Amino acid sequence: MDISIVILNYNVKFFLENCLRSVINSSKGLNCEIIVSDNNSSDGSKEYITERFPGIRYIYNNENLGFAKGNNIALKEAKGKYILVLNPDTLLKEDTLRKCFNYMEESSRYDLVSCKVVTPDGKIDPNCHRSTPTPWNSLTHITKLSKLFRNKLFSSYNMLYANDNEIFDVEVVSGSFMFFRRKILEKGIYIPDEYFMYGEDIDFCFQIRKEGFKIGYLPITECIHYRGQSTKSVKLSMRSHFYKSMNIFIQKNYSKRYSLIFKSALNLGIIIAYLVSLLSIFIKNFLLPISDIISYLGGLIIGTTLYNPIARLLFNTEIGDNGISIQRYYLVSIIYVSTILLISWGNGNYGRFKFSYRRLFVSLVLIFLVTVSITFFLKSFAFSRIVLLIMMVTTIFFMILWRVLLLKRIELFHKRTMIVGIDDNSIDLTKHEKFMRNKGLFLCGMIDGRGEYLGKSIGKYPIYGNVKKVEEIIDLEKLDHLIFSIKTIPLDSILSLRDTLSKKRVTFSILINRDNPQNGDFEFLEISTKEYF
Repeated sequence: MDISIVILNYNVKFFLENCLRSVINSSKGLNCEIIVSDNNSSDGSKEYITERFPGIRYIYNNENLGFAKGNNIALKEAKGKYILVLNPDTLLKEDTLRKCFNYMEESSRYDLVSCKVVTPDGKIDPNCHRSTPTPWNSLTHITKLSKLFRNKLFSSYNMLYANDNEIFDVEVVSGSFMFFRRKILEKGIYIPDEYFMYGEDIDFCFQIRKEGFKIGYLPITECIHYRGQSTKSVKLSMRSHFYKSMNIFIQKNYSKRYSLIFKSALNLGIIIAYLVSLLSIFIKNFLLPISDIISYLGGLIIGTTLYNPIARLLFNTEIGDNGISIQRYYLVSIIYVSTILLISWGNGNYGRFKFSYRRLFVSLVLIFLVTVSITFFLKSFAFSRIVLLIMMVTTIFFMILWRVLLLKRIELFHKRTMIVGIDDNSIDLTKHEKFMRNKGLFLCGMIDGRGEYLGKSIGKYPIYGNVKKVEEIIDLEKLDHLIFSIKTIPLDSILSLRDTLSKKRVTFSILINRDNPQNGDFEFLEISTKEYF
């Protein structure tokens, strides 16, 4: 057995499916086994995956054991000469396994390596080449000094000073891709299970180096990593695990090496970083509701300020020298703000349909009607209709403006989009216009990946040409977005096309290979190198 590929799964069956397809495609010519350890997934992963990949070994755990314990169960079953610990939200290139295998066969320099791990936008994930955390490099990392001063003194944590295209020694690699020799397991070194999530890859590499093994960064091939897919629905809990893991590592490995003052300073930095991360999560999750409240307050201030000039112009009357006092609207403001938030939340404007201008329009109409009804039927809230009109018009204007700015969508209309690659998945996508509109996309045609459909059409969508003409098609049709179907277009070709077209004002995504998506709920992986919208 050449390679044992160990993958831990937790509620990401569609990412796992595409990961497995990339692994199988990359393992051609090699004798490989694939072992999936499932941490008690509740999304039907076991049935879904085993039905589609009967040749893999699927271990289903009765509870969520965490990263380390879940992987160790599979590692104890691995028979390969080399072991690859791989995250389910990764995609291998066609040459990834072969190049790693050949390098380890031809060179005894390293016992564990990581390939170049890149994010969907093509940037390198700095976690694939790191140093062991120390109080100093952790402090510079937490405080972001490492990004300001890219030298060995300040940026040693992620080795940001190094050349990402050269092979070099490292102390720690990312747990998303760890390719190592079997003798590490034979030495009794497994992933430390004190950690539930995060930090275990650091400690694993630390224990490996303590035994005299060498670790290297190997950029002769790469994989793409969609970071955090298993944990994105529980971000708050995972942030807590991350910072707890950092503390565990310090207490376990540095209890005798550093003074109490150094460890206390580092722990303080960890706490501050954790609090900042919580604040960033709060702002991100509640940005639109907060912006709508600000929109209302802005509308109220403008309405009460402009009341006198407008009343004087239209009715030759005014109320006092300062117009209507804003204090009179404290109680009614609570009702109006609650109306805005409840209708927007109920209509999905803060969640799944936050990109949908149709949903936004419906919400704005409902908000206006409810507000007018409150003023009409509840006489105690029937203040100036002029103020109400100005307030609502201004509030609606700001609510729309916030969404354009905060969601970085310069255009009020949908992105002109084409699908690259024709297969059953992409054809099925063409039948779900509503889903596409909710994503802010206007589908105007398809591009043939294999040259089999030239001169034809798929339903009402014309085939504009083959993939070799994609650059010309972008210019001719003024496209804003391309969707690549990974079932037809290999990952290597997708990434190559993305890089070739990087100077175009076009964004990109990958249509995940899924069978019979429910209610047209397709999954896209964003791989744009730049964000124009």
